Amino acid sequence: MLLGRMALAESHVPTWDDAERQATLEAIDTRLDALAEHVPEAAEDRERIVRGARDLAQKFQVKPEFFDESMRSTVFFSLAQASEKGKEEAGRAQQNPQMSDNRTFINNATFLLTLSHADAYPDLVKLHRFQSGMSGETDSKADVEQIISKFEDKRLSAELAAYIEDNDILSDARKELGITKESETPPELHVLNIGKPSDAVYFAQLANGVTYKEQSEWAQGLAVRSKELGKMIPQGEAAGAAAAFTADAQGEHHMFFPMAAAELIMSDERGIALDSDIGAEAYRERIKATAVHEYVHTQKPINVGNGFGSSLEEYRAEWFSGGHGDYRDVKSFFRHMQILYGKDMGTMLDEVVAANRQGSDITIYEVIANDYGLDAVAEIAASQPDFYVQHVKSQFVHDMLQSLGGFNGIVERAASKSRVDREEASARLKRGINSLRTDMGDKGRDKDYDQFLGSYLGPVLHALNLEMQDIPYEVPAK
Repeated sequence: MLLGRMALAESHVPTWDDAERQATLEAIDTRLDALAEHVPEAAEDRERIVRGARDLAQKFQVKPEFFDESMRSTVFFSLAQASEKGKEEAGRAQQNPQMSDNRTFINNATFLLTLSHADAYPDLVKLHRFQSGMSGETDSKADVEQIISKFEDKRLSAELAAYIEDNDILSDARKELGITKESETPPELHVLNIGKPSDAVYFAQLANGVTYKEQSEWAQGLAVRSKELGKMIPQGEAAGAAAAFTADAQGEHHMFFPMAAAELIMSDERGIALDSDIGAEAYRERIKATAVHEYVHTQKPINVGNGFGSSLEEYRAEWFSGGHGDYRDVKSFFRHMQILYGKDMGTMLDEVVAANRQGSDITIYEVIANDYGLDAVAEIAASQPDFYVQHVKSQFVHDMLQSLGGFNGIVERAASKSRVDREEASARLKRGINSLRTDMGDKGRDKDYDQFLGSYLGPVLHALNLEMQDIPYEVPAK
């Protein structure tokens, strides 16, 4: 749609006030100075970045306060650098589809990133919000209050909050994140009278003194109210099917638990019998891990609005909650990036925590800029997990993600960047494959296992022009 063809929207553009324009240009310089303290590339390539930043700021009439926040500013400067590089490449070669995709990505990404802090296209902002099902800001306080008033079971909310604290369920995550009582932003916890019927099978009927009919009616009632929630908020039905979800309402952090999930978490202390024949205890532990995952989201999240940083934030929540199995697509993507660049995202997140403990204000976006290059930041920030993509309603977001090419597109482009040593990356990939083969013992020599590895590592194999048959079985050197 839109922003590959800006002329469609020209009628929406108001006049940019000269005073605000000057304030924005000054804010760009100030924020870029701050970025250069952590990212040498911001100083080395300053002229190009400033040129691109001013052009995008002019096109979208970005307000100076946008640059008050460092994480989104770093993403903006990555887009600005990419925009100028794209112009230079277009000047040296004939136009091709990849250049067109790059321009579409930059325009749509800048539009969405600056959405709440830009004046150029108010009609298009309204259209995006309408398509997304938003009346105002995402997770508005009014939406959260409506959910609480309509669906919360306050007694269970209090019981679950006490259970989580009494059993130290969050203690490991707090330690890993470097959170103290003084630095924590305690989320408000709510158990909602919603849920998915399949969770009811984990409760043993006769042992709990209920009949199949009673249990089914309870489960169906939860499902009906989940659908009601789905009509109230974007992705509501998906949230109702989750073991837990979070919302940020104007700085207030909230954690929501469907009733069946809350009952499962507390079953050991509340005398609720589980069906041991279908792995209910293991499922209960997984739900507890999901609770920790959601808690991480409430502690200084690194997503910067409108979907930007969602893949990073989900990986962060998995990393600091023990990686219980969700978001495999995100984990696979960052595994591929580790192979290309030689640095894994978990280590980078740990470095941010360690630096912040020492008083540094460095963010993960700046660490990525140093380890992967500034030009990698915007693409990683704009990427979204498959679960998110499935619920995209806005044409602007759809166009941005389509031009990005998903995780595979990012990996493909990354492999051709000067920052990546293809020979070293190929060696890392071969070592990794043979390590996985060795871990499987005799099964590691099977063609079926090689086929699995070829599927799992397909994007990075393709990006490095390798095939599984190019990688002979070798026991890795110790």
